[in-house]
Amino acid sequence: MHKRWQKHSIASPSWQGEMNQHRLIADQGQLGSFLDLLIRRADDALRELERAATKVQGYDPVLEHRRRSFSGRLAVWNAGIHLLVESVRARVHERLESTAATVDVREFDELTTDAFIELCEGRAIGQSWAFTMSASLPNGRKVSWLCWAGYLRQDFKDALTLRGVDHERPSLMWSLPTGTYPPWREANAGETPAGEQMTIAADKWVLWNSNRTEDVSVSTLADRLADRVIDGLVPSAEL
Repeated sequence: MHKRWQKHSIASPSWQGEMNQHRLIADQGQLGSFLDLLIRRADDALRELERAATKVQGYDPVLEHRRRSFSGRLAVWNAGIHLLVESVRARVHERLESTAATVDVREFDELTTDAFIELCEGRAIGQSWAFTMSASLPNGRKVSWLCWAGYLRQDFKDALTLRGVDHERPSLMWSLPTGTYPPWREANAGETPAGEQMTIAADKWVLWNSNRTEDVSVSTLADRLADRVIDGLVPSAEL
């Protein structure tokens, strides 16, 4: 039995040496030390099996800890976008209700924790639409923008770092309709309804535009977005 145990053992030399020492003690009638060793080794083996099993099942303790650390920031991000969309929708509807305009300010699914972390770490994701703003008139005049979540571009990231703002955060970008396929293209500088990039820091929105940052409240940002929708659809003289 002793030889068969040695043949099939995958233990390290140090473990086998320790086992031999404790076996000698056990042969002298002191079983406690030997049993303690067996229990410790069994516990170690179970922990290794648990780690292996959790990875097979898709659970990674390190990743899970990181996911928990980002959960609070994700909640702020999702709530900030929701508040912005609701504010824009209310302003546009209020100012266009006396016209024949059709207004659609539509919010899409919130970012998941994993998607949020990917963007914070500078990696692009799919299915990242945040919201769309569109309005049209019976005469065919129409304006539309798509706002989507991306990762901070290097120039914006550097500017935030200089201000002492943590740059591990997503950014909102803008796209315009093409009228063909693909249906949207990324907006160039000067084509966006607000900043070229936008992100949330504390209770403010930080806009990146023309190589400078600007802090604005959600109310101010909503006013600007609503103004761009309305001005693009109905000249001020017609309101």
